[in-house]
Amino acid sequence: MTDREFTTELFVDPVRAARNIQKLHEMFIVSGSQYPVEEFTRTIEKHLRASPDPDMALNNLLRFSEASVSRASLFNDLLHYPVQMDVLLKLFGHSQYFADILVRDPELFRWLTTSDSLVKPRAKEFLVAEVTRIEQMFQKPERVLDGLKRLYRREVLRVGARDILGEAALGTVTQELSHLADALVDASCRIAE
Repeated sequence: MTDREFTTELFVDPVRAARNIQKLHEMFIVSGSQYPVEEFTRTIEKHLRASPDPDMALNNLLRFSEASVSRASLFNDLLHYPVQMDVLLKLFGHSQYFADILVRDPELFRWLTTSDSLVKPRAKEFLVAEVTRIEQMFQKPERVLDGLKRLYRREVLRVGARDILGEAALGTVTQELSHLADALVDASCRIAE
């Protein structure tokens, strides 16, 4: 299967989709991945068919690939571990916000998929300990706020991914977001004082 054979009927904007898949193919070939580009194409197409918004998922996959430090490692992992491709394209097809978080910090995807982050809820005590660690790590309030923002993005991504992937019930998702908000609001008040 070549880029010309990629099924563009999935997309609202087939011209843009064809352009994006061509760019992905070029990146894939240059990356030196151990897999053939045809397998990459088949795998992407299969997972995009299950996406709620194939256009958004493909656009975000391109952005994420461009932002990744090691494209060969990314592409090899996505093909070797199909569940990673599934998770990534589900997130990219459900939420532009989550895609933006991952493009900004691509290493969060590895953290998300290689730890117990998707299967275990975070207790309030864990989040308070994370906030305390950030407060102790930095002297300047601006730096503490930057650390808290990173924690917020990471945890919102984790909780949102658990929700999208069906790993947590609505009550658990709500409780985790509430614990995160409590910990961050308390820390912000301390900084403001």
